[in-house]
Amino acid sequence: MLRLFVDSPTRGRVFLKEVAKNREELASRYGRKIVLINKERFSVMDVQAISTAGTTGIGAVLGGLIGLFGGPIGVIIGSALGGFIGHSADQADQARVKNFNGSFLRGAA
Repeated sequence: MLRLFVDSPTRGRVFLKEVAKNREELASRYGRKIVLINKERFSVMDVQAISTAGTTGIGAVLGGLIGLFGGPIGVIIGSALGGFIGHSADQADQARVKNFNGSFLRGAA
């Protein structure tokens, strides 16, 4: 899952409720390029994204549990398949993070 945040000098990492694909979309949601977060002013360019997914392990465990119905072979196949699906989701999430963090505002680059 993609999470957006700013590094506040007084509060540390402050997570935003908003979600956006890039900074241009975020500025559009706010209606401006400067935002007020917890009474502090930040540029939309100060906003960063991180991934909080970590679904590879969860997928493997869930796949293994579902595979219990197929015996030992089912557990192995279920774990492998669940891990692969979770890993794919993690990679897609990392691509979204890279896209957001590499984005600019028109006229601000």
